[in-house]
Amino acid sequence: MLFSISLILLVGMAMGWAFNKFKLPSLIGMLLTGIVLFSTFVSILQGESASVVSFVNIPVSIVLGILIGFVIGICRGIQLQSKLIQEFVDAI
Repeated sequence: MLFSISLILLVGMAMGWAFNKFKLPSLIGMLLTGIVLFSTFVSILQGESASVVSFVNIPVSIVLGILIGFVIGICRGIQLQSKLIQEFVDAI
């Protein structure tokens, strides 16, 4: 287990360095490495083998997370706009 955690950290640092060379934030490389390797590590720990389906599920879950965050942000923006409009109407 200690080897797996150190592997995740070392590969994350290497990917961070690689992303930094492309003038991107190194945190992006570290996060992507953590997501991919950690989810694979957890599935192996549960007794499953690492398969292509587990790697396909990772981008799908990332896209779904981004979409859900976008929808929640829009809903909060609409609530904020309606609150501001109501305060403006009350002030008049």
